[in-house]
Amino acid sequence: MMTGPRIEEQMIFDTAYLQSIIHNIEPSESWELLTWSYIPLGENKEESSVFRVFCTVLSNRDKKDYSLILKILKPDSLRNQCNHYYYWKREALVYQSGILNQLPTGIRAPKCYAVEEKSHGDIWIWLEDIDIVIVQCEWSFNQMVKVSHLLGKFNGSYLSGTSLPTDSFLCHTWLRSWIEVCTVYAKPIQEQKKIWDCYLSEFGNISAVADI
Repeated sequence: MMTGPRIEEQMIFDTAYLQSIIHNIEPSESWELLTWSYIPLGENKEESSVFRVFCTVLSNRDKKDYSLILKILKPDSLRNQCNHYYYWKREALVYQSGILNQLPTGIRAPKCYAVEEKSHGDIWIWLEDIDIVIVQCEWSFNQMVKVSHLLGKFNGSYLSGTSLPTDSFLCHTWLRSWIEVCTVYAKPIQEQKKIWDCYLSEFGNISAVADI
């Protein structure tokens, strides 16, 4: 019998679909999905929300536990253009494209088990649940060195033979798009300059920097 917590409207799970996802993780004809539950991760944002989904299956009389990460992307008419720096569908499209399967050795993205488009417009991305404790704690110098090396390796791979992705959903004018959005909320330039000069006065008479 399938059991689970009471779910709000947007979190109704298709248990058959959930079972098919787990089957992709560990194919077996002998197991059965027994129970599932979920907890939210972080704050529920306007543009997205993230949950950890727990599942218990019965396999050859043994119970096994699995956990998945479910990220829900929500439609946004203000971010519905491919050239927008924060295009709301981009993450789902990146996982579907296979781009993340071509990362340099030593770098990988969480496995994507499914991308599910809901009738009401939301997109659900089912991802591998990875141990993020090391990410949440304060990094040591050696960890920062390692990450910096890997980021350099990632960027360098596109200078040494790897072709840049050309998919239409990628933003090729990211900085320009970001600045255009920021200007909507920016204060008039003279007002910004007064604020800037106020802070700069604490460090000496270098207000000319604001005129650059």
